[in-house]
Amino acid sequence: MFATIALAAISVTPALADPQFEKLVKFLRKAENQAPYFTGILNPIPTVYFKVCPGTAVANIQIGLLKPVSFNPAGQPISGEWVEHVWLKSCSKVKQFNIHMQGEADGKPHGRVLIPGSTKTDPVLQNDAMKFVAAGAHALVAPDCKTQVVVDTLNLGAEGQPLKGAKLAPYKELWALDACGKKVQVTMHFAPDATGTTITVKPEESRAMGK
Repeated sequence: MFATIALAAISVTPALADPQFEKLVKFLRKAENQAPYFTGILNPIPTVYFKVCPGTAVANIQIGLLKPVSFNPAGQPISGEWVEHVWLKSCSKVKQFNIHMQGEADGKPHGRVLIPGSTKTDPVLQNDAMKFVAAGAHALVAPDCKTQVVVDTLNLGAEGQPLKGAKLAPYKELWALDACGKKVQVTMHFAPDATGTTITVKPEESRAMGK
């Protein structure tokens, strides 16, 4: 799909001067290690929402570390987990995609495409949130629609102060759902606490959108 992918800008979160982080960035900069991350990145997204044009390229990559990464003598990650936030530029538009990566014993990391956009949810919370976004869109979706895909997200920031024992304040996001060709926007409320995160949707906040 991409003839050339230039990784001119790679940043790591947290931005610490750690040799392990540097090894990961070095691994990602090698051309032969880029293809597995991008060959399937657009597959879940209907082309009406992101069209791939000639010259499509990576504008930026940010790495969020989830678990410490270790490497074999060849510099390949064999353990650990990280999320790659990838901004693709195509047809003068830039869209953020997110990939959950996990180091494997054979040195070939396994990747899973997450939902796109600026959501702050981690891979586990995204799975939990799917039934809530479906519930929020229910009244606006045809009863017989079986194909629903989150095509974009937008983090709107904090809602109030952190709850007791929470590392993050409650926050609000907009999730765009493609339901059998109809686009619906669902407002998602996330409230982290000491034991996890409570997700709330209010159907009256959802609305149908044009493509």
